Amino acid sequence: MANDAVYPIEPHTKIEGGHMSVELHFNNQRRDVAPGISLFDYAESLGINVPTSCRKQGNCKECVVEVTEGMDCLSARVPAEKHLEGNFRLSCSCRIVKDSGIVRCHTMRRGEMRIERDALHLPGGNQKLKLEPAVTRDGDRILLDGAEIARSTGPIHGLAMDLGTTAVVLRLLNLETGEVIADASFENPQRFGGSDVMSRIHYDTEEGGHLLQRTLAGYLTHAIEEFPVDPKTIYEMVVAGNSTMRDMFFRLNVYSIGQSPYRSSTELEMADGHRTTTSLAEPANKLLLPLHPKARAYGMPIISGHVGADAAACMLAVDVANEERLIAIMDIGTNRIDCRQPAQTFCRFLSRRTGV
Repeated sequence: MANDAVYPIEPHTKIEGGHMSVELHFNNQRRDVAPGISLFDYAESLGINVPTSCRKQGNCKECVVEVTEGMDCLSARVPAEKHLEGNFRLSCSCRIVKDSGIVRCHTMRRGEMRIERDALHLPGGNQKLKLEPAVTRDGDRILLDGAEIARSTGPIHGLAMDLGTTAVVLRLLNLETGEVIADASFENPQRFGGSDVMSRIHYDTEEGGHLLQRTLAGYLTHAIEEFPVDPKTIYEMVVAGNSTMRDMFFRLNVYSIGQSPYRSSTELEMADGHRTTTSLAEPANKLLLPLHPKARAYGMPIISGHVGADAAACMLAVDVANEERLIAIMDIGTNRIDCRQPAQTFCRFLSRRTGV
């Protein structure tokens, strides 16, 4: 059911023609535009993908854009935008209302980032790793942890995601050969909820409805669908990220991570004897991902507090369990983490906001 926040282009309305003196720059594409039409509709006319699951009804709140210039050329905020502050708007609810001026805006995925594909002098870097995927094949039977989930003679793919507060990196692999098929990266679109984890914890707790997760899922869907394989051949996704990003992606309540002693709900449940690991596993379709219907999303275990699955992934990558030298792993981003070995592993976390 449509609401009064939506201003669609009529099926036979031409965007060209007439007197258009508002200069719209959307994701670095320029167009002269007329008043009365939403930013979402202009994005569609330019071939720009804006995530949405309600198709411009103003209900899903996923079509967030950042307006960097020309806010005065746009319609006033509507109730559906009450969760947004500053320069962030819902593109389906935001119309051009002036006859002249310049509007600059962009989706929360502003462009590709450079992915470092090679690492120098990692332990075991010259050794061929033994593949031990959870998804295997027995004839035409596709197995997940030994249980049949599909029948296919086609390829078996897996997806690895490094989910950072600032950036998201995806890598698509053939699980039978270990070949890297493709990769992608983009800015984390959850930035409208704050630039650091403490801000996003507050936003997610106050807003409810898993909006940050749904927004990210929309951008992930676009990225996955752009890969050169059928998404239905992806049977597992492995997620590494700090505790907040990981738990939020799996739709957990992250309130406890923002309160002393800064623990994930998985840690608290483990301490109470309700689980044996802090790792997570959910059907991928529950997380709104367009993978095989029986694909699994696996969240790597966290270490403690804000020292999350990203630190665990780093330790695994350098084979810290078999390392005899004194080494340090440093993640310079929202968090800083130091890990030392061999005698004992120490993890130090410093939040730029809390100082903890």
